[in-house]
Amino acid sequence: QRIIDQYKNSARGVLGDFIKKCRIAKTQGAGISSFSPIGRERKRWGAQFMSMAISIMRSGIARIEKEYRRTYARPSRRSGVATSGQMLKKGTIEIKRGATITMKFFIDISGSMGDTSVRNCFKSVWSVCDEIFKMTRNNRVIEKVNYMVHPFNDSIMVPVKYGEVPHSTGGNVDFPTLLEHMSEENENTMISVIITDAQWNVPVSSSAAEIRKMPGNVIVITNSNPGSVEVESFEEIEDRCSNFKLILADKDFTLSI
Repeated sequence: QRIIDQYKNSARGVLGDFIKKCRIAKTQGAGISSFSPIGRERKRWGAQFMSMAISIMRSGIARIEKEYRRTYARPSRRSGVATSGQMLKKGTIEIKRGATITMKFFIDISGSMGDTSVRNCFKSVWSVCDEIFKMTRNNRVIEKVNYMVHPFNDSIMVPVKYGEVPHSTGGNVDFPTLLEHMSEENENTMISVIITDAQWNVPVSSSAAEIRKMPGNVIVITNSNPGSVEVESFEEIEDRCSNFKLILADKDFTLSI
């Protein structure tokens, strides 16, 4: 309030508009809120997901490139002796080729999700896959990127083909079952993503312990309401695990990519 009063007559542009809105809100008794978790931000879940996935992939690829390439050795300043050709070579030399990275997606298609939400979730996932493909297709170290997109309801299904969108039907497996499946053959898995309405009881301690053992990052995207038991459980896991991120979406997982 002190800042609003101090700059109310001098601020221009975006800051001025913000202060004006704050003054109107105060006058109307609405209070001042800088973020509404059930408003516009939740509808931008797809953009948040895209940005987070690309950031994680870039960091992971940079680590792989350091392992797969090295610079030519410099002549020793102490001995003053250089081996043949050392002073003429610059840049990097590839010491290994053919790195493979994997992205796993688990998309809830249970009856409670509904066809509209399921369709939006799959379209967002395919958009992320397209962007990751563009980012890696000219990389000389990354030979292959695996996309494994598993629908799940009463069971975890085999990965679907690119572009497929199943219908919403059935019940729901529990969160520990998903984590157990994600832990299998995950050596090259850089990101594992779960998109769900999260109608679960989430065991925090055991889930956090399982996630910490995973070499890659785990992202949960849910349209559950802030303050719900499941969201609070995910937030607690996020506090305990540096490789776990939670994204809140709106009710229908509205497309925002």
